[in-house]
Amino acid sequence: MQVKQKGVIGINLFSFACTPMTNSTADIEAARRATTFYTDWVMNPMVFGDYPETMKNIVGLRLPSFTQHESQLLKGSSDFIGMNHYFTLYIEDDPQSTPGDFISDMGVKSSGLLHCYFKVHI
Repeated sequence: MQVKQKGVIGINLFSFACTPMTNSTADIEAARRATTFYTDWVMNPMVFGDYPETMKNIVGLRLPSFTQHESQLLKGSSDFIGMNHYFTLYIEDDPQSTPGDFISDMGVKSSGLLHCYFKVHI
């Protein structure tokens, strides 16, 4: 049907820019973790066929795994990827966080700043 209609298939992600609260190594790493959880969790399987290693290491067995076949089906399956960006999150490391759900697995504290809407197609 896609060939006949000459359509494209993709996804639009709601995304945050995760910026470290300070220049400390801990906050920089925390901002990377937050980006992994907010964006790479969805993006990596579509581009690389699997979840990010950081996320798999933190979440462990609570994160379902892909079979080899599923991974190959996912990899490169999108004609485009759109991103909506509304907020910048200022991220601070939270070493007291106890993993157990999506938010606490990140191990971060965040505060946000609203931005104007824009959309990017990759």
